[in-house]
Amino acid sequence: MLDTSLATKSDIVRLENRIERLEMKVESKFSLLQWMIAVLIALAVANFAKQFF
Repeated sequence: MLDTSLATKSDIVRLENRIERLEMKVESKFSLLQWMIAVLIALAVANFAKQFF
């Protein structure tokens, strides 16, 4: 069954706000992931360097 009603301005604003909140969550999780990868790379490099020094 198709809904033939049009979106109102308040519907669009509500969706925009929801998208912005989701975008902020994704950005924060991506920042955390970048930090975790950096730590893992640093540990791997330190472990590799320890073998030669």
